[in-house]
Amino acid sequence: MMVHERGEKMVIVPSAMPVRTPFSSNHTLAKVLVVLFLVAATIDAIAAYSDLMQADLISSMLIEFEQLSFEPAATDKHGSFRDAAYDKQAFQTTDTVAVTEAAVDYEDGARINDDRQAFIGLLQLVWLPVFVLFLIWFYKVHSNLLALGIKELNSSARMAVAYFFIPIICLYKPYTIAAEIWKGSTPGVDSTTISFRRAMNSPGLLKLWWIFWIVSGIVSFYLLRFEGTITDESSMEAFIHLSWILLVADMISAGAAILTALVVGQIDKMQRQKSEWILPSPVQ
Repeated sequence: MMVHERGEKMVIVPSAMPVRTPFSSNHTLAKVLVVLFLVAATIDAIAAYSDLMQADLISSMLIEFEQLSFEPAATDKHGSFRDAAYDKQAFQTTDTVAVTEAAVDYEDGARINDDRQAFIGLLQLVWLPVFVLFLIWFYKVHSNLLALGIKELNSSARMAVAYFFIPIICLYKPYTIAAEIWKGSTPGVDSTTISFRRAMNSPGLLKLWWIFWIVSGIVSFYLLRFEGTITDESSMEAFIHLSWILLVADMISAGAAILTALVVGQIDKMQRQKSEWILPSPVQ
């Protein structure tokens, strides 16, 4: 407080104090997210192996069907080919008996493959709630920057989340916000102003994390476009190609999940350490 004398009276004027939002410990949420991202990575790894099995099965079918001088058409644009061996064109060939035997041999394997792929696809829906929780965590850790005394932020916490959904901007802006969160959360470093943060280098882990996110999005977009071209008349080669795209997409997605778990864990650790360093009382 400041004291001013006005004649015989003394006036006490409160001095301007910086207002900080309270620090919010997100340790529990971060631990849950790390576990969920590792679970998602495991499911994606299993999906990639399943895609490899599917590609091998279709390749084996194609080789045997080619030896029998016919190639059945696909029957399901989503990747099902359990009835492919029963293509009516097959029975117009000279070796009807051999074709029928080949169809029976692959029927069970194709049915098991379709059921397995469908089940794994359902498990991969775990990405939806995980991503929602990640956005909630992202909002909270960005809000904590104010509590840690960080000034001259590039955006609000709400916009930090909104950038993930804005076309074109979503390709780079979330990374710049994540870098700001990382630098502002680094303990033992004066990162209060934007000039100090610009002088800091972004860690390699954060760069690798964003590269995987971008590549995963690009591959997923190509996968959707390619699946749209699959019809009942698509060749077996098209389904083999689709299986390999699925494999690559799942492998990259698994890598992105693991890297995200590492980023979440590291930022949570840094913010807790910095809160103990800056704030009057340690935050558990």
